[in-house]
Formats: sequence, C-alpha cells, structure tokens
Amino acid sequence: MTEPAVLRYTVCGTTLELAVEDASLRQPLSHLFPTYQIEVESPEPASAPAITVSARGGEYVVHPSEGVPSYCKDSSKLLAVCEFALTQAFLAACASFVQLHASGAVVNGRAVLALGAAGAGKSSLALSWHRAGHPGLGDDVVFVDQQGHAHPFKRLYEVQTDFLAAVGIEPGATCLWEAGSEEAWYDPGSGAGWAEPAPVSTIAVARFRHGAKLSIEPLSRTGVLNALLHSQLPSGPTPGRRFDSLARLVEGAQAFEVVFGSAVEAAQAIAEHAG
Repeated sequence: MTEPAVLRYTVCGTTLELAVEDASLRQPLSHLFPTYQIEVESPEPASAPAITVSARGGEYVVHPSEGVPSYCKDSSKLLAVCEFALTQAFLAACASFVQLHASGAVVNGRAVLALGAAGAGKSSLALSWHRAGHPGLGDDVVFVDQQGHAHPFKRLYEVQTDFLAAVGIEPGATCLWEAGSEEAWYDPGSGAGWAEPAPVSTIAVARFRHGAKLSIEPLSRTGVLNALLHSQLPSGPTPGRRFDSLARLVEGAQAFEVVFGSAVEAAQAIAEHAG
C-alpha cells in the first residue's frame, strides 16, 4: 500500500498532521494555511489528532481523529472541506484565545476590526485594507488575548471574484482558482503580509448594502460590547475569561456602525478614523 502524503502544521504551540491517501492531492492542499505549514522532516511529532483524507467508493472522506467525517464526490470541493476541517482543528488548538467572527488589519500599529454577520462585507473590508498596505489580521476569524490585543488567524481570505477584479486582482492569478467559481482564495502572506499582535484602536460593525452611501455613526460602549459578545465563536476560553478579554479590548477603542455600498471607500474611511 502506498504511504500517504503528509502535511504538517504548527499553530499555538500544537503540531497537527493532515494525511492524504492520494499523493497527487498534496500539492493543491499545500496551498492551504501556508504560514502554519512546516517541513514533514521536522523532528517535532504531531501532538494533536491527524486529519485523514481517503477515497472510498467514488467519494472522498475527510476524517478528523475526533469528530464526524465529511464526504464529497467532487474533487473541486475537497479543498474547501479540508480547509474547514483544518480550521476547526486550529481553532481547537488555539482555545486560549477569544475567537471572534471578525476581519481586521493593523493601521499605524493598532488594530482595526470589522464585526458583522455573513454577507456584512468583512472579507471585502479585509482585502481592501490589505491592498492599501495594512497588514492583515484575518477575513473571518481574529484572535484576542487576555490583554485585549488582536492576533491574526492566518487563514487565506475567501473573497467574491467580482470584488477581486474590482481591486485589480485577476481571479485566475490566485491560488487554487477554479474557473467559473464565484469565490477565490487570496493569500495575505504576500504584499502587506500578516500583522503582529496589536492593541485595538477601532471597531466597526459593518453593514454592506448594495448602492448605499457611506455612513459612519458612533456606537456606545454597551452597543459595541453587545456586538462583540454576539461575534464570539463557541471555541475558546470560558465565558468569564472571554468577557474580561473583550472588556479590555474595548478600553480605549472607538466604535462605529458603518453602512456602505463600496468596501474600498469604507475601508479607507475606517482607516482614517483609526488615525
């Protein structure tokens, strides 16, 4: 039997392995989480359960050692399934951090965060900040430590292809591009790169609306705390520790509700408010 291809990652002091039966999948899978990937020859053994990818009866099975397997028949969807499985494993490994459903960047040494539900424009704001030269904190998940400082979750940005084109990126030039796809993965490791941990200066509750004029309104401390509490992912520390970290995050930070139709315009305005 052929030895499986192995990809090894280290995140938050934990080493994880992704074992793939079909060695031909190693190259495309290696594009996922490139910043966390380490050489398999590294002497550091995996200290967390491996995720295995196998082919059974005409479909792929992605099976974490702990958890329920996922199945897909379309190889083009396999990358997304593996990316999700790795994300869940990494979030579990980084459970000491509060994990926010947010995007962000560092502007002049301080973090700017965007909160909001799916479709609120967080990924478009994240890409706009990055293209403007601000190091990235993430487009869907941002970590917060006990001091209230923001840390990057170094996951590829998943962005609508029409927006990529609007900011001057040819979708076909992105990694793992699938012709006809409505979304593409963008690697923030190039260009402005990934941000270092930073205190938070600005929090924006984002609300994208087609054709809307830009509106930026101050948000009360109570309003922003409520938005942060609703943006927590279930993984992470205990509720009490989460609240303490978020309360420290809010200290000294300004907060706004931002309604916009143009993510580029909104990102620039938020960055200007951040100073």
